[in-house]
Amino acid sequence: MTENSSAWGVRVPASPAVIAGATPERLSLAEKLGYGCGDLSSNLTWGMTMSYLMYYYTDIYLIPAAAVAWLLLVPRLFDAFCDPLFGYIIDRTSGRHVKSMIGLLAVPFGVVAFLCFLPLPLPPGGKVVWAWVSYLAFGAMYSAINTPYGALGNMMTTAPQERVTLNAFRMAGCQIGQLAVAGLTLPAIAFFGGGGDAPHQQRGVAIFSLLLAIVGTGLWILTWRSAKIRKPLPVTDHRLGELLSSLVRNRLWHLCNTLMFLNFLVFCSESALTIHYTRFILHRSAATAGLLLTVATLGAVIGAVVAPMLTRRLGIRRTYGLMLVCELAGLAAMLAAGGNFVLFLVAFTLQYICVGVLSPLCYAMLAEAIDDGEAKTGVAATGLAYSVNSLVTKVAVGVTGFIIATLLAWGRYTPDLQVGGPVLTFWLKAGFLGVPCSAVVLAILTLCFWPADARVTAKA
Repeated sequence: MTENSSAWGVRVPASPAVIAGATPERLSLAEKLGYGCGDLSSNLTWGMTMSYLMYYYTDIYLIPAAAVAWLLLVPRLFDAFCDPLFGYIIDRTSGRHVKSMIGLLAVPFGVVAFLCFLPLPLPPGGKVVWAWVSYLAFGAMYSAINTPYGALGNMMTTAPQERVTLNAFRMAGCQIGQLAVAGLTLPAIAFFGGGGDAPHQQRGVAIFSLLLAIVGTGLWILTWRSAKIRKPLPVTDHRLGELLSSLVRNRLWHLCNTLMFLNFLVFCSESALTIHYTRFILHRSAATAGLLLTVATLGAVIGAVVAPMLTRRLGIRRTYGLMLVCELAGLAAMLAAGGNFVLFLVAFTLQYICVGVLSPLCYAMLAEAIDDGEAKTGVAATGLAYSVNSLVTKVAVGVTGFIIATLLAWGRYTPDLQVGGPVLTFWLKAGFLGVPCSAVVLAILTLCFWPADARVTAKA
């Protein structure tokens, strides 16, 4: 089989189009937009879990922070079974059901997304049980639809720069979804609820989540209808053990998963604590927190848009390293800003532009790592590779939620608290700035371990 160089300088099998001397087929704008609709749909609901689920559980549904910490962590262990199961199904069926799975699961996804934010009128113990059941169901359905969605991107094109662009649209959809959630959630809850106390907020969040679920279902249907598969997955009869063994030997895939985990750790910790940090460190209202989340999401959208331009000039690895350094500088500036809102806002926005650049690069690198692993082992494990990667991102969300909720409990946070003391201030800074700084430093170290023969220096 003829080989060609990927954007990383890695030798991978050429697609049939390359063997014939043709240029890999470019994706139409409609396909890119349609693919981006999938992540837009996910983040109208998943974005709610990252930015507002902790606030919803502690301040609206009135579940103690200590109980929320375990609630956000343990269900992710359940996903350790769900994600690989769906990935294995995709690999065993050669991906021929990838598109149909997205179409069939669009409506069920919307239903469980609504149930996750449906505050049933139950006693305290019943609230905890309902939160566990609904959050577990949402995580399982997220796995069921996002695993084929991730594999779909690999099947739409083999061209490295097209993959960067496709994933830029994906991340733009992700950030637009988060932008809508950041800008609309608190005003919508107040509008639909008709009041500021817990019962009115519960009604408001239920109505708003229902609207998001309806829109999200429609967006998944657009993804299903617009996508065209140009690279079907190879027919495989490998057993689960062989598929797992091929992934264990794929060093690039491990590094990609580590970088993805750390990237999610950064913005999940900041998103979860933005409201609390705004109230007790910046001494501003919760409405300002919604503004910050909106501005941050706009910055991330800008980052996703400029990512392809940066990779054309610098290459994927250099761009990734540069953004990590800039992100660390932004976090340091936010710490130095203290209560200075203007300086904090500038640093916060610039940091999220870096986050926006890094996100599509993670997925483009993952696609290349999967292809490289297949070339070296002869085992196609695309579905399983994406399913485990989906698990990694959800574990990152769960671990971050556990850490942040634990820090709030250590800070003696309660929903009726008006002024934060030194203990709460310390733990809020540790969660909002300390956790992201640690994650960025670890990401820089991880990038340094990139093997010399797979260095991402070539321009995409």
